Amino acid sequence: MKKLFSFLAAAFVAVTMNAQAISVAEAISAGMALDSAATSEAVYTIEGYVVNSQPFSLSYNNQIWFMADDAANSGNQEFQAYGCVAIEGADTLQVIDGDKVQLTGNLFKYYNRGASKYVIEVKNGTAAFITKAEGDHSINKETTSITVARALEIAADVAIGATTPETYEITGYVTVMLGKETDYEQFGNQTFWIADENNGADSNDAGAFEVFRGKAPQAVKVGDLIKVKTAIKRYADGSEKGLVESETNAPITILDGGDVPPVVEADVVFDKDDFAGQGTSSTGSEVTATKNGVTFTCNKAYGDGQYGIRCYKNSNVSVVSESEQIGKIVFEFATVSGTYYNGGLPDEIVVNGMEWSAEGLSSQARMNKIMIYFGEAEGPVFTIDTIKVSEAVEIGMALEAGGVTEKEYVVFGVACTTYEPNEGYSDQTWYMHDSDPSAFSEFQAYHCTPDFLVQQGDFLYVKGKITKYVKNEKVTIEISNGTATHLYGEGIENVVLTEKAQKVVVDGVIYIVRDGKMFNVQGAQVR
Repeated sequence: MKKLFSFLAAAFVAVTMNAQAISVAEAISAGMALDSAATSEAVYTIEGYVVNSQPFSLSYNNQIWFMADDAANSGNQEFQAYGCVAIEGADTLQVIDGDKVQLTGNLFKYYNRGASKYVIEVKNGTAAFITKAEGDHSINKETTSITVARALEIAADVAIGATTPETYEITGYVTVMLGKETDYEQFGNQTFWIADENNGADSNDAGAFEVFRGKAPQAVKVGDLIKVKTAIKRYADGSEKGLVESETNAPITILDGGDVPPVVEADVVFDKDDFAGQGTSSTGSEVTATKNGVTFTCNKAYGDGQYGIRCYKNSNVSVVSESEQIGKIVFEFATVSGTYYNGGLPDEIVVNGMEWSAEGLSSQARMNKIMIYFGEAEGPVFTIDTIKVSEAVEIGMALEAGGVTEKEYVVFGVACTTYEPNEGYSDQTWYMHDSDPSAFSEFQAYHCTPDFLVQQGDFLYVKGKITKYVKNEKVTIEISNGTATHLYGEGIENVVLTEKAQKVVVDGVIYIVRDGKMFNVQGAQVR
């Protein structure tokens, strides 16, 4: 079935076909020259044969495969296309072993701890076909409705570590919940067992199928009748049989689960059709769209045929209404290869005003949809005059000694030095910087109240009035007695994983997230 793809993306692929391509061996050599976990500044086009391809993932809308300079991979080359798509004309197709392609993207040097070696890869790249091997290149989007028992029967023919190329809709009752009760609120997904009867089954041997981090419109509970759309995967969990489960982030429909809250339609919805053909894919440029009196603008983005709009790091975004007050803005961000591309923005922003803006996104944001709700919304407002730490310092330095701004600001940045709160008190003091958690900064959050304990590397919004504090000729710019809300951390170098990761603080405990997996600080996987 055809997959919609913007004319811009199609034109980009056509250009890459004419680019000066390098061999797989040359790509590996260039990648090995990078630092560990580094990404090349240059964009490369690599020509080679597809070997050891995985099926196209409908959950992520991309594919993983390895490439070599000859179809037999006689040199045992280890070059990976990770989370990439292959385009022919206006269609997204599936690559299979034996295809010859040109893959375009930035090189990334990845250390595979399990194999104790480096792998060079292109992440989220785009491939164009040169020649195609015989076989089915279509992306099978038609699904077959089956029972849990039938899913387990199909899995009997799936090798450990493999996934079916077909997609199924598996219906069953939620029998046992795994993980924490707060998983849905914290991560937007849940892991649980389903069976054909609500009988408490909690293993494949008991006739149950594991839904691993499935995504539903609301939290599911034991006894709910649900339908999950997924390929069937036999995960290598160390057992002799492996674990039969769903793909990660497989979509869930709740068929019968008691009271289901009504769906509130947004007043204005921006999607990929509103941004198609705008902007520059490699560097970004201004993209804007207006619907029903509301204008969305990003100064460094492009209209992505797959994700709607892709806003690059450090870009500025704004939403302005001409006549009606915006109550709130809800973003539907994309998750690609385990990375949640929210640019440091929360999923839902309370505005209660005619306009909202964010200056300098902390990372790339891929927005599938931008939903605007008019009227009055409830919830904390952390989006008025949102500024970076460097901007807060500049504002504070313009004050007289001891001066305080008349209005409140929301300062976002990374905690670089932290102090433990006094026993019995909920407030805490820490210093912040724009990006580097190890860097010195003269911006202080003084006796502010965070949502939970602040530790070095945490990414935060701090709300309050900016003060210029002077003592012994030393100047400190600060927000005192403000409030703070956690987001995720910037990419950090973790001494245990030795790879770029995200640090997340949950209930005061530090965890490391990479490729959709969560580890404790000792390196043991906990999710």
